[in-house]
Amino acid sequence: PQKGGCIAFSNALGEVILRHGGDVITEFNVDKVIIENGAVKGIIGRMMESGHTMIAEMELRARIIVSTIPIDRLFTIVPEEKLDQLTVNKVNDFREHSIVYPGVIAGVDESLLDGFGEGKQFFQFTAGDPKEDWHALVTVPTYVDKDLAPKGYHYIICNSHRKLPVSRKGEIPGLHERCTRLLNQIFPKFNECVDWIMRVTYVNSAYNAKIGRTGHNSLAGAVPGIKGLYLAGDGTYPGFSGGVGSAVKSASICMEAIERVE
Repeated sequence: PQKGGCIAFSNALGEVILRHGGDVITEFNVDKVIIENGAVKGIIGRMMESGHTMIAEMELRARIIVSTIPIDRLFTIVPEEKLDQLTVNKVNDFREHSIVYPGVIAGVDESLLDGFGEGKQFFQFTAGDPKEDWHALVTVPTYVDKDLAPKGYHYIICNSHRKLPVSRKGEIPGLHERCTRLLNQIFPKFNECVDWIMRVTYVNSAYNAKIGRTGHNSLAGAVPGIKGLYLAGDGTYPGFSGGVGSAVKSASICMEAIERVE
């Protein structure tokens, strides 16, 4: 989008859903997809407050579910034994060969960047210690669009740029801390100016492209053997430019599959 960042996609989708009589529920942690007699019946989860405090356990009934959970976590909401062997193999293949990039996103007081870069506005740059054979990509998106953050604040994103296989996810917390330390080295007043910091991990599905994973062999669309369950998200359609491109393609596949059934 030209303005508003990636959240603009979610806001636009929410407006369409509401305009057509639907509901939008946020801060809801899905714990389980209810499957009975080979068909989805709904989900069980927890309504949360501020992402940490549980308000209530809830069961929502639905005959169609489009899951965008990261593929490596699919078995946490859909039991492996409920899935056909081909789908299980694809998920395990994804978990074994996918690449992740851990990082942090921080909201900081705008004074942190006063005079940084001798007054020049750096939207994106790399930093790190060449002796350690590691570097990170630092991005300040609010230099491009100030409306992304509240007045008086900047967003800073710091992502580790070493390819880390999903199978080595035990190293992710250490890389989160490494990115935080780097921000403290770049900006000596970081701890004084930071308002909040969030640890994130991105799956780079572009590295997943190979025969047997893309096209009709991808995970995007209807899940075989479970009526009403569909998978979407960039990890379900690897190799289609990755990121937003793959996510949009997977959503299109799901939409077409649902329309054929309905």
